[in-house]
Amino acid sequence: MNQDVTYNGVTYKKLYDNETGSKRSSNARGVNTTDVLTISHQDAADAKPMNTPYRRHLIRLDCNEVTAEGVPFRNFVYVVKGVSSLATTEQITALDAHVRAIVACTTAGSDVMAGVNNNES
Repeated sequence: MNQDVTYNGVTYKKLYDNETGSKRSSNARGVNTTDVLTISHQDAADAKPMNTPYRRHLIRLDCNEVTAEGVPFRNFVYVVKGVSSLATTEQITALDAHVRAIVACTTAGSDVMAGVNNNES
């Protein structure tokens, strides 16, 4: 991935990058309200009986906030993706497309993000 990345008009500057992942930060909203984008990777295996090796990938966005009274708090969202050693590129591409479509949907009654915010399942 590029050194710095921009999403939705916010640029995240790379803080570090190594074999297990990277971390980027943005203070576009203010020094006390930084946004941190973390990407990490880890090898794992399914529990028995399959015991199939896979690689776990994490994308996490932490948004640090401050109340009007000056109390700091954090909101975050993350996506964990498990890619089996048996998966094909086509299968993973299709999985990615489905997840992107689900998260991007804003149609009333099908908006998963709005439903989650309303404690719906």
